[in-house]
Amino acid sequence: MRKPTGSKRLKTCLLFFAAIPALFLSGCGIGSFPIFNITGNWFVYQITNTPTADVQVQGPGIFSFTQSDNDLTGTAWAPSPGLSNQAALGIGWGNISGLTIKFSFTGTDTPATTYTYAGTISSDDSSMSGTWYNSNGQSGSWFALTKAAPAANITGNWTLSYKTTDGTALANTPNPFTFNQPSSITNSTVTMDVFSGTAGTAPSSQAITGVLSGLNIAFPWTVSDGTVYFSTGTVSSDGKTMSGTWTGTNGQSGLWSASH
Repeated sequence: MRKPTGSKRLKTCLLFFAAIPALFLSGCGIGSFPIFNITGNWFVYQITNTPTADVQVQGPGIFSFTQSDNDLTGTAWAPSPGLSNQAALGIGWGNISGLTIKFSFTGTDTPATTYTYAGTISSDDSSMSGTWYNSNGQSGSWFALTKAAPAANITGNWTLSYKTTDGTALANTPNPFTFNQPSSITNSTVTMDVFSGTAGTAPSSQAITGVLSGLNIAFPWTVSDGTVYFSTGTVSSDGKTMSGTWTGTNGQSGLWSASH
């Protein structure tokens, strides 16, 4: 058999090396590899799109994930109006592909309601967000923060400023906001570090429950017409300012900032 000439050997080598990436990508499925391992406990808020829902923002709940390659299992202490009455629900199935996550769990009601969550993991692995729907026809959005020790002291009175995407200030912001440093609450078998506080002044002030994970913060508040504004953002390392984004159950959204 004749050996390839120099030029033919070069072409053969080029074809061989050109084929390696294609074989690697298609055969190994690198595009579906998880970017992060999210094993651990996460704070979860669930926002319902339906204006007539009894509770439009539920949480924080704790979702405890165990990840093996692309697969997720775990337990969901589902978001509910109170922190003490959350039932432990098994996560029926879950999957992570790249930064995309999807999982479901079934409630304890009769007949049982199945919830399906889909979303994206943040590039720094500190938060997740997306949309959800259930077998009763309800749907909405969700947001999660990884459970980590608070890295700033937020105790005190804060003045918050909310602006819509077109720069218009919200006129009904109930200043001042008073936040307390997070404290531990045992919920079923999981200990949650949450902060309490109030928005506005008596007699129209309202109670607030939020989470502070590292320098990441999340909390909802409600106005008199029932609209809930859900705020997520970061606290400065010196604990003097905050900023982030917000969404309202009335469809509005924008930016917020705070100082004290």
